[in-house]
Amino acid sequence: MDSLAVVWFVLEAVFLAFYAVLDGFDLGVGTLFAFAKTEEEKRTWLGSIGPVWNGNEVWAIGAVGTLLAVFPPVYAALLSTLYVPVYLVLASLIIRAVAIEYRTSLRDGFVKSLLDVGIVGGSGFVAFALGFAGGNILHGLPFNGNLAPQGSFLALFHPLSVIGGLASLAFFCLHGASWLVVKTEGETQKRAKRFVKVLRVAFPALLLVTAVTSAFAVDSSLLHGVPGKPGFWIPAVLAVAALGLSIGFSLTEKPLFSFIANGATVAALVALGACILFPAMLPSSLPGIAALTVANSAVSHTALTVNLITATIGVPFVIAYTVFSYFLFRGKATDGHY
Repeated sequence: MDSLAVVWFVLEAVFLAFYAVLDGFDLGVGTLFAFAKTEEEKRTWLGSIGPVWNGNEVWAIGAVGTLLAVFPPVYAALLSTLYVPVYLVLASLIIRAVAIEYRTSLRDGFVKSLLDVGIVGGSGFVAFALGFAGGNILHGLPFNGNLAPQGSFLALFHPLSVIGGLASLAFFCLHGASWLVVKTEGETQKRAKRFVKVLRVAFPALLLVTAVTSAFAVDSSLLHGVPGKPGFWIPAVLAVAALGLSIGFSLTEKPLFSFIANGATVAALVALGACILFPAMLPSSLPGIAALTVANSAVSHTALTVNLITATIGVPFVIAYTVFSYFLFRGKATDGHY
């Protein structure tokens, strides 16, 4: 196996983790937008994510671009088997983006209501779809040796994918509520704390159900030998510890530390999924079809090298821009302002 392919496998996990941590909270805020009571509160919520939500999505482009440039068979199999969910995710992201951008520029109440639906529906669907896709990947996708999908769209709905989607939705809502506690004040902050109080119970419960379901639903060939891997136990322990810290910090009124611990939790969970899969990247649920692995899916060594040089140059700029954006718009959000 080419060592550079392994490096790119790790980078793919890193890009996914950054996306889940950064775009996760604004997806959560968008989903919880359904419960915002007043126009002032809605503008404050959007003001809290306004300067950063668009930049957060860059990490999704990095993750998808890595699959296309480095692991093209995985990219092809994913898009063919998850064509409908991917199409709906793209549509949701577009609707959500248009709704966020245009809402504050309009005065018409009916049109604003439609845009509110776009923000809530787009954010909530994407939040659910990420866990839904993760559950399907661990379970195995129905593609044949030609990477063509087999079976109906409904075959993607099974206990692991549905519960994984619900756990993902609950986490992003928790992450978003934690962000609102950090970025708002007054009555808006008090309401955000009430969301956190509910979700810090709902998410661990759904995560536990997901873990139990995984033990029965994930292909035994993936799980064989996993408990003996240090790479399995390290992220598993870190995820549990980070979740415990998140709950503890929220109970002791330390919202910023709780928010950071949420990010550490989802990053550890992404690492855990990567450790379970490796060296596979995309198992097939069809009998007799070999999984797409790091070794058999990667491009040539030369292409891996060129892509790594490009990433080494480009990624630091993305990180620098992200840090600068969060620093520039630090502090509390108010009615439409930062």
